[in-house]
Amino acid sequence: MTYNKVFEVNLGKVVISTECALMALDDNNPLSEKEMSAFKLTSQGMKTHDIATA
Repeated sequence: MTYNKVFEVNLGKVVISTECALMALDDNNPLSEKEMSAFKLTSQGMKTHDIATA
């Protein structure tokens, strides 16, 4: 993660690495159900704190 991405997160923006996003779309998805759920909630605009307490 670059400095720019850390800055974006600090501003409240959602940052997902391209590598993680592509892995989530793959047929051999290595992510757990909980991780996939977090990705889906993030795509719906939920903040990290809200996802963690959901």
